[in-house]
Amino acid sequence: MENKSMKLVKALKALAVATDNIELERNINYSKTDLYNASDNSVADIVRLIFETAHRLTKELAGYLITEDDIELVNTLQQQFLLAMPERREKDTESSTATTNIENIVKEIAALQRNKLDVLIAPLEDSNPDFYQQYKNARKIIDRGIRHEHEEEGK
Repeated sequence: MENKSMKLVKALKALAVATDNIELERNINYSKTDLYNASDNSVADIVRLIFETAHRLTKELAGYLITEDDIELVNTLQQQFLLAMPERREKDTESSTATTNIENIVKEIAALQRNKLDVLIAPLEDSNPDFYQQYKNARKIIDRGIRHEHEEEGK
């Protein structure tokens, strides 16, 4: 949607410069960054403004390689975007909730290991020291960190 809208913006800017239409140039002065950084609602509003401006100037934009289909495509994409916005917010909320749930479950598992499993294994320390030590080793957390470079062989 942003790319198709920017195609219209470029043509509208060219038309504004060619016709010395300062008001048009000022009203349609958007960049890809403006669209990228705007909130969903703002993007939808900006794209609607671009569409409406281009729609009013369909004949004039023909000289700048813009067709009615190009203009209508932006309108269609904007409508689809509006329909998708609530669904996207819902998925973001679900993802956030799931992440919180995972963190809580991991804490519960750690508490079970610490409070139950470690206590149940403790009597085996004297009678089965190899098994007990393997259990303790398996419980150790090894933080390997993040590596950005491949290790060379032989190191």
